[in-house]
Amino acid sequence: MPLELYNARTHVVQEFTTIEPGKVKMYTCGPTIHDFAHIGNFRTFVFSDLLRRYLKFSGYEVTYVMNLTDVEDKIIKKSQERGLDALTFTKEYEDAFFDDLATLNIDRADHHPRATDPDVMDKMAEMIGQMLEQGNAYKADDGSIFFNISSYPEYGQFARLNMEEMRGGERVANDEYEKANAADFALWKAWTPEDGSVFWEYPVTGKGRPGWHLECSALGILYLGEQFD
Repeated sequence: MPLELYNARTHVVQEFTTIEPGKVKMYTCGPTIHDFAHIGNFRTFVFSDLLRRYLKFSGYEVTYVMNLTDVEDKIIKKSQERGLDALTFTKEYEDAFFDDLATLNIDRADHHPRATDPDVMDKMAEMIGQMLEQGNAYKADDGSIFFNISSYPEYGQFARLNMEEMRGGERVANDEYEKANAADFALWKAWTPEDGSVFWEYPVTGKGRPGWHLECSALGILYLGEQFD
């Protein structure tokens, strides 16, 4: 019996086929390492592990990537409250996450890149440059760079968002928001004094840090290519 999966783009269940015969490139979003994960968080990781195991059992060669989000609003705020640099702060929760995976007998991915890895940051800056050139992004007055959803008609189809009902003219710079009520969102956040020492700087972006919306796109392309299963 063939494997059937729900296609979030077409909204139908269909037989799973691979881009390259016999091989599967698989990406899932990992944890934001600002706190200990709870059992509800691990529902996602248990499912991903089961899917990967079944694919390997079925004879596929699987390359699996799961990111670790280690830069965002909560991480900056909590690390400052504890008087720690962001890397030291997140390392505690990264280690705890992997311990919990082992407790639940969940296999690690082949790659667990952090968002702040130099090659990942470089890729995000490169992609922002491309989107600015293509008109899919723009720089706001404060130096932050936003994705222009009106430039991409297919935006929202996975979640069945009604773009006509989304509030126009409102930009979202915070890492936390209700997506159904959001318009353009931050790809890059310009540095503010509240960010302290957490910043990167590129000619195309200026001084600041990425919004988490771009992270998985950059990581997927960097580790698995322009298309993956």
